[in-house]
Amino acid sequence: MKNLTTGKEYNIHLLFGYINNYLINPIKSGTIGFVTFFIVLLFSKVVALAFQMSKEFTIDSGDIQLCLMGFAMVFIVKFLDNIKK
Repeated sequence: MKNLTTGKEYNIHLLFGYINNYLINPIKSGTIGFVTFFIVLLFSKVVALAFQMSKEFTIDSGDIQLCLMGFAMVFIVKFLDNIKK
């Protein structure tokens, strides 16, 4: 005999599927975008410090805003990709 699920259980699984596709996965991808931008930024600042192009190593709010733009770009691309499916 088949295992029948109730309508309520089906709706909960469907809701979690939507949350996963349209919220959790884009946030994960956006976080990867943020970290990637941050690593590139750190690497460029370390190289500038190593070659004495810069006298001090600082991370200011503009750098964080740039990384947040990386988060937003990757989040939007992943979100729109999920909508397209």
